[in-house]
Amino acid sequence: MPGNLWNEAAAARQPALEGLVYRSTLLARDRSVVNIFGGNTSAKLMDTDHLGRAVELLWVKGSGTDMAAIPETGFAALRLAEILPLTARDAMTDEEMVEYLTRCAAFPNRPRQSIETLLHAFLPARHVDHTHPDAVISLACASDGQALCRRLWDHRAVWVDYTRPGFTLSQWVSRGVRTAPQAELVVMGKHGLITWGQSSRECYERTIRAIADAEEFIAGQRRGQKVFTPAADAPRNSGPPPAGATRDGQQAAACGAAGRRKRTRGGICRKRGRGSALAGRRRVSGSPGAHEARAAIRHLDTR
Repeated sequence: MPGNLWNEAAAARQPALEGLVYRSTLLARDRSVVNIFGGNTSAKLMDTDHLGRAVELLWVKGSGTDMAAIPETGFAALRLAEILPLTARDAMTDEEMVEYLTRCAAFPNRPRQSIETLLHAFLPARHVDHTHPDAVISLACASDGQALCRRLWDHRAVWVDYTRPGFTLSQWVSRGVRTAPQAELVVMGKHGLITWGQSSRECYERTIRAIADAEEFIAGQRRGQKVFTPAADAPRNSGPPPAGATRDGQQAAACGAAGRRKRTRGGICRKRGRGSALAGRRRVSGSPGAHEARAAIRHLDTR
């Protein structure tokens, strides 16, 4: 389970973009939270443009950047006032969106903004995290994921059905959050997690708390069931579940591993079946559960 690693002294030594750089690298220390090149973070900050005018900028992770080692120069800066009118649009192609956002760039020689930039821009919070944590993905991939998330978080979470990243997903997330002012997080079906806060620390701690909630919930659903089976001992047909084990718990606990077995080398993952997709690169994890997860993947591939 990921712990809260926030350290005020360390954050003070890395103050760039009001803690955005520190927060991003801290999240990516645990690959069960941020997979390689996956996820994106942002901050909305006041700055001064080339004419000396005050301007609110959206700083968002550049496309193709790994958060584990991202420097301040790895973030794109866009003029937020030029992005927000897009909330009034009904539709926008990827090509139109990328071209429009490129014209909103505040500074030259910055990386191209993430394809999920509008997820961040359309949310009113000052700081936003979008991650693909194993535990949350397990719930998001379950056939009854929305019901599971409602049981776990109730009114604290907004559920958004799967659609590919881009303009439409950003609009759905924005509308869901604006109609649920008590919400603290968004779970995107077959995709991932969004959290936010008014400070970098609050945003980070909400992300970690949401993941811990999901892990504890899944653990509680196991009811003694051995979820992961070592590859050498894995039977071809595992048979019926133990008495008392719930189907929800089985699905949620195994889905994170199963959903990743279709990852492609160095590219965006398209998991077959019902048009679902999980963005990100091949996960490399040194966490204690990494061996068991790989064993489960091999077991699932033989079924």
